[in-house]
Amino acid sequence: MKFKIINYYKNKEEKFPYKEYYIYDISPINNNGTIVKHIIYSIRYSNLEKFHENLLKKFPNLHFSIFPEKFYFLNQKNINKRIIDLENYLNNLLSLNEINVENFLKEFLEKYSKNEDFNNTPSNVNNISNSNTSTSLNKEIINNFLNDLKNSKGDYNKTIQDFENKLKIINFNKEEIYKLFFGDIGKKNGLLDFMGKNLKENQYSNFSILQFISNLIDCEYNENYEIYKNVLQLISINKIIELNFDYFLQLDYLNITDKIFIIIRNICDNNKIEFKDCFKGNNYKKYYEMYQKWLDEE
Repeated sequence: MKFKIINYYKNKEEKFPYKEYYIYDISPINNNGTIVKHIIYSIRYSNLEKFHENLLKKFPNLHFSIFPEKFYFLNQKNINKRIIDLENYLNNLLSLNEINVENFLKEFLEKYSKNEDFNNTPSNVNNISNSNTSTSLNKEIINNFLNDLKNSKGDYNKTIQDFENKLKIINFNKEEIYKLFFGDIGKKNGLLDFMGKNLKENQYSNFSILQFISNLIDCEYNENYEIYKNVLQLISINKIIELNFDYFLQLDYLNITDKIFIIIRNICDNNKIEFKDCFKGNNYKKYYEMYQKWLDEE
């Protein structure tokens, strides 16, 4: 059993709203690297720092590594380093195989559990019952991702890469995937809204979103790719036109045609939308032959 930080987000001090700090969502993971669902601890750095101080007081003869250093300026580089260092710190604690230390850690983590019912030690966490905790966290992760895209000023690549890392350990349900693709009702803040937006200024970054969507429905990240495909088939013709496939197919990016055709094939599988519906006017005619040839090679 090991621990992994699956998410982080900013919070404000209650007494001093102008001051911000980061909360880290920590979950145990199985030996195969998959997250143990429904067990999440939301902890800030200072809480862990205090735990370390108490640990050394309680176990003065403990031979252990130094606690991760404190940063007074948290840019993305420092945040990434802190996440790695905190994970190593917790996992090194477990590797000591000291039952008293593990129990001390367990008592500490229980205080910051997001779970309504926590009666499990690190040795039996796989037996925990289902709850809505994972769903709440997943929606929060998606909200953070979409907000990061919105605030990235067109440079989507790093934001997508960070989210891709989370996808390797998290499986979203249909409702969550719908939110990821389409955003909130009445707002253009879903993943699909960023793909065809400001293309002339953000060609490469928008292509990274196109590639990301294609990978999602092409079994790139996890076994739930069928849900991604089914949700994407809910797209309307008007929304398809906004994706600007015409413009993308004129670009000379590596494998761009394959990525576009993977998305189009999935969209057309719902039997309500035809290939020509994916393009403006009669532009589809010059691409349809390419598409048929691509299908034959597939």
